[in-house]
Amino acid sequence: MAPYLGLKGRALRFWLTLACSVAMMPLGYDQALSPNLPAFLSPSEHVTASFNLASCFGALCVLHVGELLGRKRTMLFSAAIMACGALLQVSSVEFVQMIVGRIVSGLGNGIATATAPLWLAEMAGAKARGRIIVTMMAGSALGFAAGNWVEFGMSNVQGEVAFRVPMAVKLMFIIFLLATVPWLPESPRWLMSQGRIIQATSILADLKGKDKEDTSITTEALRMNSDICYARRNKPPWKAILRGRGGPISRRIVLGMGVQAMQQLLGIAVTAYFLPLILTKCLGVSTHLARLLTACNATAFFLSSLGAIYIVPRFGRRKPMIFSSLSQSLSLLLFTLTTRFLSPNHTPIPSLIFLLTYHISFALSSWNATPWLLPIELTNQATRTQAVALSTATNWLVSFAVVEVTPLAIDNWGWKFFIVWTVLNFLFAGVVYACYFEMEGVDLEDVEWLEWEGYPVFGRGRKPVVRERARDIERGKGQGCVQCEEEGGKQVEPGQMFSIEGTSVRDMATGGLPVVLERCTMGRARGGLGQGQRRVSVEVGPRDGPEVIVGDGGAVGSTCK
Repeated sequence: MAPYLGLKGRALRFWLTLACSVAMMPLGYDQALSPNLPAFLSPSEHVTASFNLASCFGALCVLHVGELLGRKRTMLFSAAIMACGALLQVSSVEFVQMIVGRIVSGLGNGIATATAPLWLAEMAGAKARGRIIVTMMAGSALGFAAGNWVEFGMSNVQGEVAFRVPMAVKLMFIIFLLATVPWLPESPRWLMSQGRIIQATSILADLKGKDKEDTSITTEALRMNSDICYARRNKPPWKAILRGRGGPISRRIVLGMGVQAMQQLLGIAVTAYFLPLILTKCLGVSTHLARLLTACNATAFFLSSLGAIYIVPRFGRRKPMIFSSLSQSLSLLLFTLTTRFLSPNHTPIPSLIFLLTYHISFALSSWNATPWLLPIELTNQATRTQAVALSTATNWLVSFAVVEVTPLAIDNWGWKFFIVWTVLNFLFAGVVYACYFEMEGVDLEDVEWLEWEGYPVFGRGRKPVVRERARDIERGKGQGCVQCEEEGGKQVEPGQMFSIEGTSVRDMATGGLPVVLERCTMGRARGGLGQGQRRVSVEVGPRDGPEVIVGDGGAVGSTCK
Protein backbone atom coordinates (compact mmCIF):
# COMPACT_ATOMS: atom_id res chain seq x y z
CA MET A 1 0.00 0.00 0.00
CA ALA A 2 1.25 3.49 -0.84
CA PRO A 3 2.23 5.60 2.17
CA TYR A 4 -0.49 7.86 3.59
CA LEU A 5 -3.08 5.95 1.49
CA GLY A 6 -1.56 7.50 -1.62
CA LEU A 7 -2.42 11.06 -0.54
CA LYS A 8 -0.04 13.87 -1.44
CA GLY A 9 0.00 17.63 -1.57
CA ARG A 10 -3.22 19.43 -0.68
CA ALA A 11 -5.16 16.24 0.14
CA LEU A 12 -2.51 15.12 2.62
CA ARG A 13 -2.35 18.55 4.23
CA PHE A 14 -6.16 18.54 4.53
CA TRP A 15 -6.19 15.27 6.46
CA LEU A 16 -3.38 16.45 8.72
CA THR A 17 -5.33 19.62 9.52
CA LEU A 18 -8.52 17.64 10.08
CA ALA A 19 -6.82 15.17 12.44
CA CYS A 20 -5.22 17.94 14.50
CA SER A 21 -8.53 19.84 14.58
CA VAL A 22 -10.29 16.76 15.94
CA ALA A 23 -7.48 16.38 18.49
CA MET A 24 -8.35 19.84 19.84
CA MET A 25 -12.12 19.20 19.92
CA PRO A 26 -12.05 17.54 23.38
CA LEU A 27 -10.55 20.78 24.72
CA GLY A 28 -13.72 22.71 23.87
CA TYR A 29 -16.10 19.80 24.42
CA ASP A 30 -14.96 19.25 28.01
CA GLN A 31 -15.37 22.95 28.75
CA ALA A 32 -19.01 22.65 27.70
CA LEU A 33 -19.62 19.57 29.86
CA SER A 34 -18.03 20.93 33.03
CA PRO A 35 -20.96 23.07 34.27
CA ASN A 36 -23.37 20.13 33.98
CA LEU A 37 -21.60 17.29 35.74
CA PRO A 38 -23.76 14.71 37.59
CA ALA A 39 -25.20 15.59 40.98
CA PHE A 40 -22.90 13.25 42.94
CA LEU A 41 -19.97 15.45 41.85
CA SER A 42 -20.44 18.37 44.20
CA PRO A 43 -18.86 20.90 44.30
CA SER A 44 -18.38 20.53 40.54
CA GLU A 45 -15.80 23.32 40.22
CA HIS A 46 -13.25 21.12 42.02
CA VAL A 47 -13.92 18.31 39.56
CA THR A 48 -13.47 20.75 36.67
CA ALA A 49 -10.30 22.10 38.23
CA SER A 50 -8.92 18.57 38.65
CA PHE A 51 -9.26 18.09 34.87
CA ASN A 52 -7.35 21.32 34.20
CA LEU A 53 -4.61 20.48 36.68
CA ALA A 54 -4.23 17.01 35.17
CA SER A 55 -3.99 18.64 31.72
CA CYS A 56 -1.17 20.81 33.07
CA PHE A 57 0.77 17.73 34.16
CA GLY A 58 0.00 16.04 30.83
CA ALA A 59 1.52 18.99 28.98
CA LEU A 60 4.61 18.77 31.19
CA CYS A 61 4.97 15.10 30.21
CA VAL A 62 5.65 16.30 26.67
CA LEU A 63 8.92 17.81 27.93
CA HIS A 64 10.31 14.28 27.76
CA VAL A 65 7.83 12.21 25.76
CA GLY A 66 7.53 14.70 22.89
CA GLU A 67 11.13 14.32 21.72
CA LEU A 68 11.36 10.65 22.62
CA LEU A 69 8.32 9.46 20.65
CA GLY A 70 7.95 12.16 18.02
CA ARG A 71 4.76 14.01 17.15
CA LYS A 72 2.70 11.18 15.67
CA ARG A 73 3.34 8.55 18.33
CA THR A 74 2.83 11.13 21.08
CA MET A 75 -0.55 11.96 19.56
CA LEU A 76 -1.53 8.29 19.53
CA PHE A 77 -0.33 7.97 23.12
CA SER A 78 -2.54 10.88 24.17
CA ALA A 79 -5.56 9.45 22.32
CA ALA A 80 -5.17 6.11 24.10
CA ILE A 81 -5.03 7.86 27.48
CA MET A 82 -8.08 10.00 26.66
CA ALA A 83 -9.98 6.86 25.62
CA CYS A 84 -9.28 5.25 28.99
CA GLY A 85 -10.38 8.41 30.80
CA ALA A 86 -13.57 8.71 28.76
CA LEU A 87 -14.52 5.08 29.45
CA LEU A 88 -13.98 5.59 33.17
CA GLN A 89 -16.24 8.65 33.12
CA VAL A 90 -18.99 7.01 31.08
CA SER A 91 -19.15 4.07 33.48
CA SER A 92 -18.87 6.16 36.67
CA VAL A 93 -21.29 5.45 39.51
CA GLU A 94 -19.45 7.19 42.32
CA PHE A 95 -17.31 10.22 43.06
CA VAL A 96 -13.91 8.50 43.14
CA GLN A 97 -14.27 6.81 39.75
CA MET A 98 -15.39 10.04 38.09
CA ILE A 99 -12.47 11.95 39.58
CA VAL A 100 -10.02 9.29 38.38
CA GLY A 101 -11.62 9.39 34.94
CA ARG A 102 -11.37 13.18 34.80
CA ILE A 103 -7.71 13.07 35.84
CA VAL A 104 -6.80 10.37 33.29
CA SER A 105 -8.71 12.20 30.56
CA GLY A 106 -6.99 15.44 31.57
CA LEU A 107 -3.54 13.87 31.28
CA GLY A 108 -4.29 12.73 27.74
CA ASN A 109 -5.83 16.08 26.86
CA GLY A 110 -2.77 17.94 28.11
CA ILE A 111 -0.47 15.79 25.98
CA ALA A 112 -2.70 16.25 22.93
CA THR A 113 -2.97 20.04 23.27
CA ALA A 114 0.82 20.32 23.59
CA THR A 115 1.40 18.11 20.54
CA ALA A 116 -1.28 18.80 17.91
CA PRO A 117 -0.37 22.49 17.28
CA LEU A 118 3.33 21.61 17.18
CA TRP A 119 2.83 18.71 14.77
CA LEU A 120 0.66 20.72 12.40
CA ALA A 121 2.80 23.89 12.48
CA GLU A 122 5.95 21.92 11.65
CA MET A 123 4.20 20.52 8.59
CA ALA A 124 3.15 23.92 7.23
CA GLY A 125 4.95 26.53 5.20
CA ALA A 126 5.54 30.01 6.55
CA LYS A 127 2.68 31.60 4.62
CA ALA A 128 0.09 28.94 5.47
CA ARG A 129 1.04 28.30 9.08
CA GLY A 130 -1.17 30.96 10.67
CA ARG A 131 -4.19 29.97 8.62
CA ILE A 132 -4.03 26.25 9.38
CA ILE A 133 -3.46 26.75 13.13
CA VAL A 134 -6.50 29.04 13.25
CA THR A 135 -8.41 26.34 11.36
CA MET A 136 -7.25 23.77 13.90
CA MET A 137 -8.45 25.89 16.83
CA ALA A 138 -11.78 26.36 15.08
CA GLY A 139 -12.06 22.63 15.79
CA SER A 140 -11.84 23.41 19.50
CA ALA A 141 -14.60 26.01 19.08
CA LEU A 142 -16.70 23.45 17.19
CA GLY A 143 -16.24 20.99 20.05
CA PHE A 144 -17.34 23.72 22.48
CA ALA A 145 -20.48 24.42 20.45
CA ALA A 146 -21.27 20.73 20.01
CA GLY A 147 -20.85 20.08 23.73
CA ASN A 148 -23.22 22.90 24.65
CA TRP A 149 -25.90 21.72 22.23
CA VAL A 150 -25.59 18.13 23.46
CA GLU A 151 -25.97 19.38 27.04
CA PHE A 152 -28.99 21.47 26.09
CA GLY A 153 -30.57 18.51 24.32
CA MET A 154 -30.07 16.30 27.37
CA SER A 155 -31.18 18.94 29.90
CA ASN A 156 -34.72 17.54 30.18
CA VAL A 157 -33.62 13.90 30.28
CA GLN A 158 -33.80 12.19 33.66
CA GLY A 159 -31.48 9.59 35.12
CA GLU A 160 -27.91 8.55 34.48
CA VAL A 161 -28.23 8.77 30.70
CA ALA A 162 -28.29 12.57 31.06
CA PHE A 163 -24.55 12.63 31.82
CA ARG A 164 -23.38 9.34 30.30
CA VAL A 165 -24.43 10.15 26.74
CA PRO A 166 -22.58 13.52 26.55
CA MET A 167 -19.43 11.89 27.90
CA ALA A 168 -19.75 8.98 25.48
CA VAL A 169 -19.94 11.39 22.53
CA LYS A 170 -16.34 12.40 23.21
CA LEU A 171 -15.27 8.87 22.34
CA MET A 172 -16.18 9.64 18.71
CA PHE A 173 -13.35 12.20 18.52
CA ILE A 174 -10.88 9.78 20.07
CA ILE A 175 -11.86 6.89 17.78
CA PHE A 176 -11.36 9.17 14.78
CA LEU A 177 -7.85 10.01 16.00
CA LEU A 178 -6.94 6.37 16.59
CA ALA A 179 -8.18 5.53 13.09
CA THR A 180 -6.46 8.33 11.15
CA VAL A 181 -3.23 9.32 12.93
CA PRO A 182 -1.35 6.02 12.28
CA TRP A 183 -1.26 6.56 8.51
CA LEU A 184 -0.38 10.26 8.62
CA PRO A 185 3.27 11.38 8.23
CA GLU A 186 5.64 12.28 11.03
CA SER A 187 6.93 15.83 11.33
CA PRO A 188 9.88 16.23 8.91
CA ARG A 189 11.54 18.66 11.30
CA TRP A 190 11.46 16.13 14.13
CA LEU A 191 12.84 13.48 11.78
CA MET A 192 15.64 15.86 10.77
CA SER A 193 16.50 16.40 14.43
CA GLN A 194 16.82 12.61 14.78
CA GLY A 195 19.15 12.37 11.77
CA ARG A 196 16.56 10.63 9.55
CA ILE A 197 17.12 12.94 6.61
CA ILE A 198 15.97 10.76 3.73
CA GLN A 199 12.64 10.00 5.40
CA ALA A 200 12.16 13.68 6.26
CA THR A 201 12.93 14.69 2.67
CA SER A 202 10.42 12.19 1.33
CA ILE A 203 7.71 13.59 3.63
CA LEU A 204 8.54 17.15 2.59
CA ALA A 205 8.04 16.11 -1.02
CA ASP A 206 4.72 14.40 -0.25
CA LEU A 207 3.43 17.42 1.66
CA LYS A 208 4.20 19.68 -1.28
CA GLY A 209 3.07 17.18 -3.90
CA LYS A 210 6.49 17.09 -5.58
CA ASP A 211 9.16 14.54 -6.37
CA LYS A 212 11.78 14.11 -3.64
CA GLU A 213 14.51 14.73 -6.22
CA ASP A 214 13.06 18.15 -6.99
CA THR A 215 15.64 20.90 -6.46
CA SER A 216 13.34 22.93 -4.20
CA ILE A 217 12.79 19.91 -1.94
CA THR A 218 16.47 18.97 -1.64
CA THR A 219 17.42 22.60 -1.02
CA GLU A 220 14.80 22.97 1.71
CA ALA A 221 15.85 19.68 3.31
CA LEU A 222 19.52 20.67 3.43
CA ARG A 223 18.71 24.15 4.73
CA MET A 224 16.43 22.71 7.40
CA ASN A 225 19.03 20.16 8.44
CA SER A 226 21.81 22.73 8.61
CA ASP A 227 19.76 25.12 10.74
CA ILE A 228 18.64 22.37 13.11
CA CYS A 229 22.26 21.35 13.66
CA TYR A 230 23.28 24.97 14.25
CA ALA A 231 20.49 25.44 16.80
CA ARG A 232 21.51 22.31 18.69
CA ARG A 233 25.18 23.24 18.78
CA ASN A 234 24.43 26.72 20.11
CA LYS A 235 21.70 25.85 22.61
CA PRO A 236 22.64 26.77 26.19
CA PRO A 237 22.04 24.19 28.94
CA TRP A 238 18.44 23.88 30.11
CA LYS A 239 19.54 24.76 33.63
CA ALA A 240 20.73 28.14 32.35
CA ILE A 241 17.59 28.60 30.23
CA LEU A 242 15.24 27.98 33.16
CA ARG A 243 17.23 30.36 35.34
CA GLY A 244 16.78 33.09 32.75
CA ARG A 245 20.43 32.98 31.69
CA GLY A 246 19.82 31.52 28.27
CA GLY A 247 19.83 34.87 26.48
CA PRO A 248 17.23 35.24 23.71
CA ILE A 249 16.08 31.64 24.14
CA SER A 250 14.96 32.26 27.73
CA ARG A 251 13.14 35.39 26.69
CA ARG A 252 11.34 33.65 23.84
CA ILE A 253 10.17 30.83 26.10
CA VAL A 254 8.86 33.35 28.64
CA LEU A 255 7.02 35.20 25.87
CA GLY A 256 5.39 31.93 24.79
CA MET A 257 4.33 31.14 28.34
CA GLY A 258 3.11 34.71 28.79
CA VAL A 259 0.79 34.72 25.80
CA GLN A 260 -0.79 31.45 26.95
CA ALA A 261 -1.34 32.87 30.44
CA MET A 262 -2.85 36.02 28.98
CA GLN A 263 -5.36 34.00 26.97
CA GLN A 264 -6.90 32.63 30.16
CA LEU A 265 -6.59 35.92 32.07
CA LEU A 266 -8.65 37.69 29.41
CA GLY A 267 -11.68 36.09 31.07
CA ILE A 268 -12.48 33.44 28.48
CA ALA A 269 -12.13 30.65 31.06
CA VAL A 270 -14.78 32.36 33.20
CA THR A 271 -17.37 32.50 30.45
CA ALA A 272 -16.44 29.17 28.85
CA TYR A 273 -16.92 27.18 32.04
CA PHE A 274 -19.47 29.25 33.95
CA LEU A 275 -21.65 31.16 31.49
CA PRO A 276 -24.84 29.39 32.69
CA LEU A 277 -23.94 30.36 36.26
CA ILE A 278 -23.29 33.97 35.21
CA LEU A 279 -26.61 34.18 33.40
CA THR A 280 -28.60 32.81 36.33
CA LYS A 281 -26.75 34.57 39.17
CA CYS A 282 -26.01 37.96 37.60
CA LEU A 283 -28.85 38.36 35.08
CA GLY A 284 -31.63 36.35 36.70
CA VAL A 285 -32.16 34.09 33.68
CA SER A 286 -33.86 30.71 34.20
CA THR A 287 -31.69 27.59 34.10
CA HIS A 288 -33.27 26.24 30.90
CA LEU A 289 -32.96 29.57 29.08
CA ALA A 290 -29.39 29.96 30.35
CA ARG A 291 -28.41 26.67 28.72
CA LEU A 292 -30.07 27.66 25.45
CA LEU A 293 -28.33 31.05 25.43
CA THR A 294 -25.01 29.38 26.24
CA ALA A 295 -25.40 27.02 23.27
CA CYS A 296 -26.30 29.93 20.96
CA ASN A 297 -23.31 31.90 22.22
CA ALA A 298 -21.02 28.91 21.61
CA THR A 299 -22.31 28.65 18.04
CA ALA A 300 -21.57 32.34 17.44
CA PHE A 301 -18.10 31.77 18.91
CA PHE A 302 -17.44 28.93 16.46
CA LEU A 303 -18.67 30.90 13.43
CA SER A 304 -16.52 33.87 14.47
CA SER A 305 -13.46 31.64 14.76
CA LEU A 306 -13.92 30.75 11.08
CA GLY A 307 -13.60 34.45 10.25
CA ALA A 308 -10.17 34.45 11.88
CA ILE A 309 -8.99 32.10 9.11
CA TYR A 310 -9.06 35.11 6.77
CA ILE A 311 -8.08 37.79 9.29
CA VAL A 312 -4.82 36.30 10.59
CA PRO A 313 -3.06 35.83 7.21
CA ARG A 314 -4.11 39.35 6.21
CA PHE A 315 -3.36 41.29 9.40
CA GLY A 316 -0.87 39.02 11.19
CA ARG A 317 -0.70 38.20 14.89
CA ARG A 318 -0.17 41.50 16.71
CA LYS A 319 -2.81 43.83 15.29
CA PRO A 320 -5.81 41.52 15.78
CA MET A 321 -4.71 40.70 19.33
CA ILE A 322 -4.25 44.35 20.28
CA PHE A 323 -7.50 45.62 18.81
CA SER A 324 -9.42 42.63 20.13
CA SER A 325 -8.14 43.16 23.68
CA LEU A 326 -9.38 46.75 23.56
CA SER A 327 -12.70 45.65 22.07
CA GLN A 328 -13.11 42.92 24.69
CA SER A 329 -12.32 45.40 27.45
CA LEU A 330 -15.02 47.74 26.16
CA SER A 331 -17.54 44.89 25.85
CA LEU A 332 -16.91 43.72 29.40
CA LEU A 333 -17.09 47.29 30.71
CA LEU A 334 -20.48 47.79 29.06
CA PHE A 335 -21.63 44.37 30.30
CA THR A 336 -20.64 45.35 33.84
CA LEU A 337 -22.44 48.70 33.64
CA THR A 338 -25.63 47.30 32.11
CA THR A 339 -25.69 44.46 34.61
CA ARG A 340 -25.30 46.93 37.47
CA PHE A 341 -27.82 49.55 36.37
CA LEU A 342 -30.28 47.85 34.00
CA SER A 343 -30.71 44.20 34.84
CA PRO A 344 -32.54 44.46 38.20
CA ASN A 345 -35.50 46.33 36.72
CA HIS A 346 -35.13 45.88 32.97
CA THR A 347 -34.58 43.16 30.41
CA PRO A 348 -31.07 41.60 30.42
CA ILE A 349 -30.83 41.85 26.62
CA PRO A 350 -28.19 44.67 26.62
CA SER A 351 -25.96 42.63 28.94
CA LEU A 352 -26.42 39.56 26.77
CA ILE A 353 -25.46 41.52 23.66
CA PHE A 354 -22.23 42.76 25.22
CA LEU A 355 -21.32 39.25 26.37
CA LEU A 356 -21.89 38.07 22.81
CA THR A 357 -19.69 40.83 21.35
CA TYR A 358 -16.96 39.86 23.81
CA HIS A 359 -16.96 36.27 22.55
CA ILE A 360 -17.16 37.28 18.90
CA SER A 361 -14.22 39.65 19.31
CA PHE A 362 -12.17 36.99 21.12
CA ALA A 363 -12.72 34.39 18.38
CA LEU A 364 -12.55 36.74 15.40
CA SER A 365 -9.19 38.19 16.43
CA SER A 366 -7.63 34.72 16.85
CA TRP A 367 -6.97 35.11 20.58
CA ASN A 368 -8.43 31.61 20.49
CA ALA A 369 -5.57 30.39 18.25
CA THR A 370 -2.55 32.72 18.30
CA PRO A 371 -1.45 31.82 21.87
CA TRP A 372 -1.09 28.22 20.68
CA LEU A 373 0.97 29.31 17.67
CA LEU A 374 3.40 31.92 19.02
CA PRO A 375 5.35 29.54 21.34
CA ILE A 376 6.08 27.44 18.24
CA GLU A 377 7.11 30.40 16.10
CA LEU A 378 9.30 31.99 18.77
CA THR A 379 11.59 29.00 19.33
CA ASN A 380 13.97 26.87 17.26
CA GLN A 381 13.92 23.11 16.75
CA ALA A 382 16.34 22.51 19.62
CA THR A 383 13.98 24.01 22.21
CA ARG A 384 10.58 24.02 20.50
CA THR A 385 9.10 20.88 22.04
CA GLN A 386 10.00 21.92 25.57
CA ALA A 387 8.90 25.52 25.02
CA VAL A 388 5.50 24.44 23.72
CA ALA A 389 5.09 22.00 26.61
CA LEU A 390 5.86 24.73 29.16
CA SER A 391 3.56 27.26 27.52
CA THR A 392 0.69 24.75 27.26
CA ALA A 393 1.17 23.79 30.90
CA THR A 394 1.01 27.49 31.78
CA ASN A 395 -2.32 27.80 29.97
CA TRP A 396 -3.80 24.91 31.92
CA LEU A 397 -2.35 26.04 35.23
CA VAL A 398 -3.83 29.53 34.92
CA SER A 399 -7.13 28.01 33.79
CA PHE A 400 -7.08 25.80 36.89
CA ALA A 401 -6.66 28.85 39.14
CA VAL A 402 -9.43 30.78 37.38
CA VAL A 403 -11.87 27.86 37.58
CA GLU A 404 -11.19 27.45 41.29
CA VAL A 405 -11.95 31.05 42.24
CA THR A 406 -14.74 31.95 39.78
CA PRO A 407 -17.81 30.35 41.47
CA LEU A 408 -16.90 31.84 44.83
CA ALA A 409 -16.18 35.24 43.26
CA ILE A 410 -19.51 35.30 41.39
CA ASP A 411 -21.40 34.38 44.57
CA ASN A 412 -19.69 37.10 46.61
CA TRP A 413 -19.03 39.88 44.07
CA GLY A 414 -21.55 39.31 41.30
CA TRP A 415 -21.14 41.86 38.50
CA LYS A 416 -18.14 43.44 40.24
CA PHE A 417 -16.06 40.37 39.37
CA PHE A 418 -16.01 41.47 35.71
CA ILE A 419 -14.19 44.68 36.55
CA VAL A 420 -11.07 42.52 36.99
CA TRP A 421 -11.33 41.12 33.46
CA THR A 422 -12.15 44.52 31.99
CA VAL A 423 -8.91 45.93 33.37
CA LEU A 424 -6.80 42.92 32.36
CA ASN A 425 -8.04 43.04 28.76
CA PHE A 426 -7.04 46.70 28.53
CA LEU A 427 -3.61 46.07 30.07
CA PHE A 428 -2.81 43.09 27.84
CA ALA A 429 -3.31 45.18 24.71
CA GLY A 430 -0.31 47.21 25.91
CA VAL A 431 1.68 44.09 26.76
CA VAL A 432 1.24 42.67 23.25
CA TYR A 433 2.15 46.02 21.70
CA ALA A 434 5.31 46.38 23.79
CA CYS A 435 6.65 42.83 23.94
CA TYR A 436 5.55 40.72 20.97
CA PHE A 437 6.98 40.78 17.47
CA GLU A 438 4.94 40.05 14.36
CA MET A 439 5.72 36.49 13.27
CA GLU A 440 3.45 36.20 10.23
CA GLY A 441 5.37 34.81 7.25
CA VAL A 442 8.57 34.08 9.22
CA ASP A 443 10.03 30.68 8.38
CA LEU A 444 10.60 28.39 11.37
CA GLU A 445 14.22 27.90 10.28
CA ASP A 446 14.80 31.67 10.34
CA VAL A 447 13.88 31.97 14.03
CA GLU A 448 17.50 31.44 15.06
CA TRP A 449 18.58 34.29 12.78
CA LEU A 450 16.12 36.95 13.93
CA GLU A 451 17.34 40.16 15.51
CA TRP A 452 15.74 40.09 18.97
CA GLU A 453 17.42 43.12 20.48
CA GLY A 454 14.97 45.56 22.05
CA TYR A 455 11.21 45.34 22.35
CA PRO A 456 8.88 46.02 19.42
CA VAL A 457 7.79 49.40 20.73
CA PHE A 458 11.32 50.54 21.57
CA GLY A 459 13.45 48.51 19.15
CA ARG A 460 13.40 47.94 15.42
CA GLY A 461 9.65 47.82 14.93
CA ARG A 462 6.82 45.35 14.76
CA LYS A 463 8.63 42.63 12.81
CA PRO A 464 12.01 41.14 13.77
CA VAL A 465 14.88 41.50 11.32
CA VAL A 466 16.44 38.39 9.79
CA ARG A 467 20.23 38.50 10.00
CA GLU A 468 20.50 37.16 6.46
CA ARG A 469 24.25 37.57 6.08
CA ALA A 470 25.09 35.60 9.23
CA ARG A 471 22.49 32.97 8.31
CA ASP A 472 23.78 32.52 4.76
CA ILE A 473 27.41 32.33 5.89
CA GLU A 474 26.57 29.59 8.39
CA ARG A 475 24.49 27.68 5.86
CA GLY A 476 27.27 28.07 3.31
CA LYS A 477 29.59 26.02 5.48
CA GLY A 478 27.55 23.03 4.42
CA GLN A 479 27.19 21.65 7.91
CA GLY A 480 24.66 18.87 8.23
CA CYS A 481 24.02 15.44 9.61
CA VAL A 482 23.96 11.97 8.07
CA GLN A 483 24.08 8.46 9.45
CA CYS A 484 26.70 5.99 8.23
CA GLU A 485 28.33 2.61 8.71
CA GLU A 486 32.00 1.77 9.23
CA GLU A 487 34.67 2.38 11.79
CA GLY A 488 37.21 5.07 11.23
CA GLY A 489 37.07 8.50 9.69
CA LYS A 490 37.47 10.18 6.33
CA GLN A 491 38.96 13.44 5.13
CA VAL A 492 37.44 14.89 1.96
CA GLU A 493 37.94 17.87 -0.25
CA PRO A 494 34.94 20.19 -0.76
CA GLY A 495 32.69 18.53 -3.34
CA GLN A 496 34.59 15.23 -3.24
CA MET A 497 32.63 11.97 -3.26
CA PHE A 498 33.60 9.37 -0.68
CA SER A 499 32.31 5.88 0.04
CA ILE A 500 31.17 4.24 3.27
CA GLU A 501 30.46 0.50 3.03
CA GLY A 502 30.00 0.85 -0.70
CA THR A 503 27.45 3.66 -0.40
CA SER A 504 28.43 7.04 -1.82
CA VAL A 505 27.82 10.03 0.40
CA ARG A 506 28.24 13.50 -1.07
CA ASP A 507 29.89 16.35 0.80
CA MET A 508 27.04 18.55 2.09
CA ALA A 509 28.74 21.67 0.73
CA THR A 510 27.83 20.62 -2.80
CA GLY A 511 24.12 20.48 -2.08
CA GLY A 512 23.91 16.72 -2.62
CA LEU A 513 21.68 14.62 -0.40
CA PRO A 514 23.40 12.22 2.01
CA VAL A 515 22.48 8.55 2.14
CA VAL A 516 21.03 7.52 5.49
CA LEU A 517 21.71 4.03 6.79
CA GLU A 518 20.34 2.55 9.97
CA ARG A 519 23.18 1.26 12.13
CA CYS A 520 26.76 2.27 12.66
CA THR A 521 29.67 2.39 15.05
CA MET A 522 31.97 5.24 14.22
CA GLY A 523 34.92 7.04 15.72
CA ARG A 524 36.06 10.62 15.29
CA ALA A 525 38.32 11.61 12.41
CA ARG A 526 41.76 12.57 13.69
CA GLY A 527 44.79 14.39 12.35
CA GLY A 528 45.49 17.76 10.81
CA LEU A 529 43.84 19.05 7.67
CA GLY A 530 45.44 20.71 4.72
CA GLN A 531 44.30 23.95 3.13
CA GLY A 532 40.81 23.58 1.70
CA GLN A 533 40.24 20.16 3.25
CA ARG A 534 37.21 19.32 5.36
CA ARG A 535 36.74 17.03 8.31
CA VAL A 536 34.09 14.38 8.81
CA SER A 537 33.54 13.75 12.52
CA VAL A 538 31.18 11.23 14.01
CA GLU A 539 29.77 10.53 17.45
CA VAL A 540 27.30 7.88 18.56
CA GLY A 541 23.80 9.28 19.06
CA PRO A 542 21.39 8.24 21.81
CA ARG A 543 18.88 6.28 19.67
CA ASP A 544 19.35 6.31 15.93
CA GLY A 545 23.08 5.92 15.74
CA PRO A 546 25.77 8.51 15.09
CA GLU A 547 25.65 11.63 13.00
CA VAL A 548 28.32 12.81 10.57
CA ILE A 549 29.13 16.50 10.60
CA VAL A 550 30.81 17.89 7.49
CA GLY A 551 32.25 21.31 8.19
CA ASP A 552 35.32 23.51 8.04
CA GLY A 553 38.54 22.01 9.31
CA GLY A 554 39.03 22.63 12.99
CA ALA A 555 35.49 23.95 13.42
CA VAL A 556 33.81 20.59 13.73
CA GLY A 557 33.22 18.38 16.71
CA SER A 558 29.56 18.91 17.57
CA THR A 559 26.80 16.48 16.73
CA CYS A 560 23.07 16.75 16.17
CA LYS A 561 21.91 14.82 19.20
